Amino acid sequence: MPAFLKTYSPKEGYRVEIKHTDLLSLQQGRLSLLREAVIAGKKPSEIGLPGIENDVNVLVCTATVVDAQGCIVRSASASAKIQGFKDFEALETAADQLLLAALGFGGEIFNEDEDRELQTLGRTLDAGEGARASPAGDSTQAPVEQAS
Repeated sequence: MPAFLKTYSPKEGYRVEIKHTDLLSLQQGRLSLLREAVIAGKKPSEIGLPGIENDVNVLVCTATVVDAQGCIVRSASASAKIQGFKDFEALETAADQLLLAALGFGGEIFNEDEDRELQTLGRTLDAGEGARASPAGDSTQAPVEQAS
């Protein structure tokens, strides 16, 4: 954090903004289709749409660095199914870590946490595809494969 705060100092007008939303709100097209299905008296599955059963309690947290002029420097998002208070805390931490890694700070900590989370989910990264945020701030998210 000291290196991050030195580079993006609040004294120079930088700030980190955290925003939360539900997953479906970010999918406006799907939300519109679901709304139309309900208005027409149809179940989403009757017209080939996935329902919202798997999206219940899934939140998205976005952490954004904003400069003194209000311009976005960089943002990063994470999503998680929230079943308890610690899940919400872990979601915010994940978004913060992704943001720091995208800016070139603390990627090694992010890698350890990400690997632990993937193990908890029973998933692994494909060999050779474990791309991480680079010090230059370019981030790529590696595909996740189901463990066999």
